[in-house]
Amino acid sequence: MSPSARKRSPVRPPSGFTLIELLVVIGIVVLLISVLVPAAMSARSAARDTACASNVRQVTIALINYATVHHGRFPPNGTIQVGSWADGDRIGRFIGGGTVYDGTGAITAPVLRCPADDEPILRTYAMNFWASSHRDITYLTPPLLGTFFRQGAQPSSKLILVSEGWSYLRALTVPPGYAATDIIGHRGVAPGEKFVGLAAGGFWAGRWQMVESDLAYRLHRKRGVRAAAGAAVGRVHIGYLDGHVSLKSADDLGDRVTMKSKFDSLWSPYDYDLQ
Repeated sequence: MSPSARKRSPVRPPSGFTLIELLVVIGIVVLLISVLVPAAMSARSAARDTACASNVRQVTIALINYATVHHGRFPPNGTIQVGSWADGDRIGRFIGGGTVYDGTGAITAPVLRCPADDEPILRTYAMNFWASSHRDITYLTPPLLGTFFRQGAQPSSKLILVSEGWSYLRALTVPPGYAATDIIGHRGVAPGEKFVGLAAGGFWAGRWQMVESDLAYRLHRKRGVRAAAGAAVGRVHIGYLDGHVSLKSADDLGDRVTMKSKFDSLWSPYDYDLQ
């Protein structure tokens, strides 16, 4: 090739991205991540909520089936001798999928754990104290007020049968885990305060410290909501006496200003008289 031909040859630019092109690509990636990550987290949260609602539904139906077999009476919740609704020889007969937590170290059935609860969890769900067929005398002290009810009580669509409690009782299982108390609804006097904040300032729930209600609202808080773990902020699944399950917030259930129940849900038929 002659010198003149070499001079006429075009000069090719170096291959690869320019700085501007690289910044544009990075910006697009960041934008996609900012859109997809929240969507994935929301989908995961919705899946957990759905699974938890299904579990509460199964537990609710199991308790109803138990009452049907036992002449309308739900399981007892009492001393070690009496046992509780979660014993394997009680609700365990009506729930499949594993051994039910019985307070002695047995591993719980998966259906008794909410997927949104922190691991390791043996049992998330707790039964309404006022549905108990037998009660420990330690719970029957003033100012405990309410009326115990059986299958067929009205209004069945409002009477609470089971919900999500605070899993803080440590069980000596292998591996060790936490379980909710057997019962809910026995603390406080007025039904409204049991929903939105106990008058005494709450109670000590171990690893969760002070909590405002028996109901563990933190399990189903909406994204972006900031509140103390034990605050009555968020939502819980409630299984009712008629068999249906609903996701409720504290504001659905009670008035934070007056501390009164909205009578959307009832601890016992006596709630109307207590307010």
